[in-house]
Amino acid sequence: MVIKLNQEKKEFIILIIFSSIFALTVQQNYLFQGNHAHLIHSLKNINLVDLNNDWISSITNHVPIFTFFNYIFIKFFSINIIHILHFLLLITTAISIFYICKKFLNKIDFSVYCFWFGFFIILFNEKTFFNGVAGQGVLNHVYQPSSFGVLFFLSFAFFIYSKYYLSILSLAASVYFHPTYLLHSGFFLIGYILFLVSKNEKIIFNIIITYLVLILPVVFFLFNNFVIFDNTINTEAQKILVENRIPHHANIYSWLSIKDLRPVILISISLYLVKNVKEIFIPLLSVFLLSISLSIIQYIINNYWLALLFPWRSFVFLVPISSLIIVSFVLNLDYGRFSKFSKFTHPIFFVFIFLSWFTISKIDSSIDNLAFKKNSEIYNYLKSNKNDIKKLLVPLDLLDIRLNTGIPIFVDWKHHAFKNDEIIHWYKRVKLNESFYNSNNYKDMLAILREIKKIDEISHVIFRKSNKTNDFRMCEKFGVFNDYIIYNLKLCKPKL
Repeated sequence: MVIKLNQEKKEFIILIIFSSIFALTVQQNYLFQGNHAHLIHSLKNINLVDLNNDWISSITNHVPIFTFFNYIFIKFFSINIIHILHFLLLITTAISIFYICKKFLNKIDFSVYCFWFGFFIILFNEKTFFNGVAGQGVLNHVYQPSSFGVLFFLSFAFFIYSKYYLSILSLAASVYFHPTYLLHSGFFLIGYILFLVSKNEKIIFNIIITYLVLILPVVFFLFNNFVIFDNTINTEAQKILVENRIPHHANIYSWLSIKDLRPVILISISLYLVKNVKEIFIPLLSVFLLSISLSIIQYIINNYWLALLFPWRSFVFLVPISSLIIVSFVLNLDYGRFSKFSKFTHPIFFVFIFLSWFTISKIDSSIDNLAFKKNSEIYNYLKSNKNDIKKLLVPLDLLDIRLNTGIPIFVDWKHHAFKNDEIIHWYKRVKLNESFYNSNNYKDMLAILREIKKIDEISHVIFRKSNKTNDFRMCEKFGVFNDYIIYNLKLCKPKL
């Protein structure tokens, strides 16, 4: 029996194939690195790693849905399911943006697929015309809560094909996974409503109610768990984040430069190109103007609270959509006028693009993995001796030690708290850590260690051999490696 597929199903299968090929070009980081630490709350609940005594696992969890979602999948499958989930998010990104662009593509044949996905692979892996401003992006080589921002692309695709309730559901789902998307979901909702007003749609009221019903639980969660009615604490914590921890994301005076005109020009060009496609033009223009307006206000008033709402983060959605809109309009050109380029419409062009960027992205993204491998010796040693270690004091930039050893640490720089009073406590730990590693003599180090041990029961300390404070001979060495030395604080003279 021969099963005949209609044209729409054939197109979707082709999209799945091309999107999967794109996803293969993205080198995923080994588990567990960088922002994979967001998985701590998921992993501790299934005892995959024993981190219940780690301070970061005890702080207020800002992504409980992300935690529960991963907990379920990891529990019933394995930790490797993370790679598959990441792969599916990549596929969703490609398919969603293609359907957005399909709205105005004049002709779609195999060569168009080749060109479109060829450029998509280039833009994604090259990043300049795919990421937003302030060093922010939706999706990269690490699986993290912000990765679910791809549901904004899905929401927009649903919207322009009049699947309004699915659009609102996708918008809200993204916020559930990463609550800092709350403001930007509001931007998109306003854009959707403004388009529907121009169409005199009666569905507007139902859409607003649906959005509020879905989003209010997130608002209540944030209010109940993160709002503190103490201006002194709030100001101090917000200043720590904006001025010290993430100025490259949150401090507009730190990240804003002439290069940020590039995405503004890119978005403006794309808006001009789709000015007649109102279901795309009106929402994108609304999000663009709202994001720009609040960013300008933040530049003028320099308010920490507004800075941490990241109004400019909407660019992580606007830039990739705009880039592919421009690519799609180029594909709408009459190629008959450019016959000398006709050889590039052959599928071999796509194969060349795929192989080239697959190779380049593997080389480029493997830097993090190579750095991780370099530390694998000490990670393996610590893991095999974890029963003798209660808690580690480590250099602030030794980020990946928690999940890769299952041993709690005092603090690192990357993984901070999110509730204001906990942020202040995290920063206190950071300053103690810095003071210890910057101390010039053993006596000062002992004094600081005693302060640290009042907060956490540190049993071992890791030094870099290149660190000037590595002369810690008053304590017994626990392990020696190419770049690091581990000391046992239980065997020090004088005793701590």
